[in-house]
Amino acid sequence: MKAPTVNGEHLAVPDFAAVPNLVDANRHRLDSSPVLIHGIPLQELRRRARSELGLPDGPIIATGHQPEFFHPGVWVKNFAACGLARKTGGMALNLIVDTDTVKSTVTRLPTWPMDDPTEVTLSTLAYDDSTGEMPHELRDVANHERLASFGSRLATATASWPCDPVGVTLLGRSCREAPHDAVVKVSCLEDSARPARITRIAEWITCLRRTLERAWGCDIVDLPVSRLAGLESFQRFARHIADNGEQFRDCYNTALAEYRAAHRVRSRNHPAPDLTAGELPFWTMTAVGRARTFEITHPEQTRPRALTLTLFARLVLGDYFIHGLGGGIYDRVTDDIIRGFFDIEPPAYQILTATLHLPLEQPHYDPDALHQAQRVTRDLRWNPYKYLERAEHAEHREIIAMPQTTRRERRARYRAFRDLSTRLQPQIEHLRESNCDRRAVLEQRLAANSVLTRRDYAWILYPESVLKPFLQRFLEL
Repeated sequence: MKAPTVNGEHLAVPDFAAVPNLVDANRHRLDSSPVLIHGIPLQELRRRARSELGLPDGPIIATGHQPEFFHPGVWVKNFAACGLARKTGGMALNLIVDTDTVKSTVTRLPTWPMDDPTEVTLSTLAYDDSTGEMPHELRDVANHERLASFGSRLATATASWPCDPVGVTLLGRSCREAPHDAVVKVSCLEDSARPARITRIAEWITCLRRTLERAWGCDIVDLPVSRLAGLESFQRFARHIADNGEQFRDCYNTALAEYRAAHRVRSRNHPAPDLTAGELPFWTMTAVGRARTFEITHPEQTRPRALTLTLFARLVLGDYFIHGLGGGIYDRVTDDIIRGFFDIEPPAYQILTATLHLPLEQPHYDPDALHQAQRVTRDLRWNPYKYLERAEHAEHREIIAMPQTTRRERRARYRAFRDLSTRLQPQIEHLRESNCDRRAVLEQRLAANSVLTRRDYAWILYPESVLKPFLQRFLEL
């Protein structure tokens, strides 16, 4: 499976039409399973998880991602989850993976001089200082002034664009006051101890995303993984794995090894590193970051790793999970863990991604013309006689006719070709310069188009007139 390359297209496996039946089949399979988790039936653990969160008994369509400025092809998962929840009479749930680390605090965007839109370059715009890879749940805003000025700096950086990014409008409204003074609730859980002011990058980005989702009809409940980890149902799940640690490690590492063999993956860290002796598939959160877990001594500090998170989300928390392309492919490992450790057939899930290009005009580019210019460059260096008079053609034919039986003869023939090409270079200098200029223009346009048609630009760069209808398509499945 590959991400779509055509603007506006999506990839959904299985197709949306099959989802309602798959949801029903998943619910029946999980609720009728005889498996016990830490002494209680799986069906009861699923009921307790919903009760703790105040969620309804109907189908739960879940998805999730890190709290970052992802591209629209990722965001469609939230809208699709909402659309499928309406179709199945359930609710949509988004897991905010704030237990992952902050990889970057910059947004990449195409920029060009006002007077030459063909000179496109890939630039970056920072919304906070870089402070290393700290988990989102611990990552405070490092530079409030930089965060507060992000909207105005984004407007300046995109001044040459023919459209206003939604981020400029959104931040223009919300940044009249400092972003960290805005109020946001990022969970379906009430927490009176949580500060009312935004102090963390994850909260700021979540607040901006939720503002548009509400306005555009996407009714999805957000649940940070850091809060999910505090549920009694999750802690029972974690204890069950810890109590059967050796068996789980065998299943986990075997599933990873089989995946690497099947997909010819050489790296021992993909799709996840093996668990070492005594290691558990969790993080232990500390005041300065996260550490590997070998024993669950403080359940409130325990966080699931990637595969363990989707394991809990698919078996306990939800009834149908929507993955992106990468996560969906990797979750084949989770399928094998479910079969090996829990001895049940894994519930079905969906892989969904989409491609949306920025609505920026692309310079005209003819790939055949560039290919021809590249061939001319080679010919002018090694076969210049093609572009000259008959005398040079005759000399070239004489060289071709030279004997090449022995090694000495072949070397003499090669030197004759090389000497002819060298002697003819001054006569084709004007052709080389002209072709070089033509090739430079074509290569510049190719580079500009490559930048302009990237599919991984942050959603804040797209105008509302393009982004809104693209996302809302997935509400009507």
